[in-house]
Amino acid sequence: MNQFCNDSATERYFQSLPMSVQESIKQCGLTFRSEADLRACAQQLMGGQSPSVQ
Repeated sequence: MNQFCNDSATERYFQSLPMSVQESIKQCGLTFRSEADLRACAQQLMGGQSPSVQ
């Protein structure tokens, strides 16, 4: 279980990320205040690329 289970939109975004990015986010132990924070972190981990979502 991850830290986004109470926000379905953020959970969907998290699940859309590559598995390696999901694992990096889980392992870092950060708590994100918003979906925007999660997106910014994910983009940083992916080198500025944005996953195709929605």
